[in-house]
Amino acid sequence: MKPLIPQPTIENPYVVSDYPWGFHYKTQCRFYVETNPKLGDREITQTQDPKTGRWCNPKKSTYTQVILLGIDEENGHVERMFDLSYWNVEEKHIERLRQIQELKIPLNEHQQNQIKELNAIYKTRKLITYEVVDATHQTPEEREQHDREQAEIKRKLAFIHHHNRQEEGLL
Repeated sequence: MKPLIPQPTIENPYVVSDYPWGFHYKTQCRFYVETNPKLGDREITQTQDPKTGRWCNPKKSTYTQVILLGIDEENGHVERMFDLSYWNVEEKHIERLRQIQELKIPLNEHQQNQIKELNAIYKTRKLITYEVVDATHQTPEEREQHDREQAEIKRKLAFIHHHNRQEEGLL
């Protein structure tokens, strides 16, 4: 897989000129990543109607924090090369960051900030533990005590996450 450099945007899409359209036509298809500051990145694919020359409605993927596109060198297809998300495990996140740096893929400002946010999330996650509690046999007082303890834990985690975001330069 070879990264697209620079990464395609709506202003500067990657265009494939011999893209299949149905059984009998070839047309253009453009690929790019749309960035929304509140939602993250999503991959956009848009074909051109070979009969009218108009661009069809875009096909949009689901938002994730960072998406980087590349070309599969074996078949020439434009594909998602990397996606960084808080759903990934930290080891996978670290490995992808290493690969992005190694390949010298330039990131826009939003993507850089999203990576900092993910770094802060992973640091905070290390402190989270899970416990399954059967509350069916607890008294109302025990449930209230448990709820107070959980609220205190959440408050402490929020404070730690705020500190981690400061360390990453987000605040």
